[in-house]
Amino acid sequence: MTDAESFYLVLAGFYLFECLKLQPTQRNAFSTLGTGKGHWAPKRELSRFLGIRKWAFLAPLLPWPGAMFIVPRRQPNPRSPSPLRTRRLIRIYFARASRLRILSMGIFLYYFAALPYLYFHLKGEALFLGAVAFGYALMIWAALLLSRAYRALKCGKSNGLAPQLIYTCFLPWHAMRCADELAFAYSRAWNVPSVLGALSDSPKCRNSLERLYRDSLFRPSALYTSEALTPALEFSKIDPARAVAAPSGIGRARYCPCCQATYEPGIERCSDCRDVPLISFR
Repeated sequence: MTDAESFYLVLAGFYLFECLKLQPTQRNAFSTLGTGKGHWAPKRELSRFLGIRKWAFLAPLLPWPGAMFIVPRRQPNPRSPSPLRTRRLIRIYFARASRLRILSMGIFLYYFAALPYLYFHLKGEALFLGAVAFGYALMIWAALLLSRAYRALKCGKSNGLAPQLIYTCFLPWHAMRCADELAFAYSRAWNVPSVLGALSDSPKCRNSLERLYRDSLFRPSALYTSEALTPALEFSKIDPARAVAAPSGIGRARYCPCCQATYEPGIERCSDCRDVPLISFR
């Protein structure tokens, strides 16, 4: 294995590790692989590291056009953004961070495509060192855009900004993913019901909101009350009666009112919803 092959093996490994996001517990992730409204989907944690009280989420593997927000599982309160406000905040993020996100994709392509090409085709070490210096210039530019976007989006206290700027300037794999940290800082004041309502154009987000509403009615330990979910349901134009309606099925005697899984006669509780009692078809 040559030195260049070893370098890119290490770079790819660090980049993949950078795509693994360790976040505090009790968080929900929402990711998209495209720019359309219907491409958003809730994303489950990849693993839970209870020893260090962290959950791991896997971000989209390409820096652009995909994106991911991490939202705490907090109860909505009068100061929390409404679904309409959350939808506007999402649009503002993509508008203010567009240059940073496109540049991070450019850094990704430069290090993984252009720089290997230049390594084999440039004659002379000085020329190749100049190409490496250009890569670092791109990273410094990304750090400047990150600082500017962080302040434009009013992401709160800037205590964690300085390390992010240093990592972006000197670590290529972090510069490729620097927009992720901006998105996480921007979304930490949001709440899950409002995000689901804001993204209700996506069928997966809409289904998740309906599931939270059913949980609020039938699970004693539900994360949210039905009253807390009402603004998101109204904004999404979801009929509560339709959300709790029995699923269509033939030859099944009972179903779970939360996940709506159907069961054969003789089973009394749902195995996936912490022993929620099953109810019969009407």
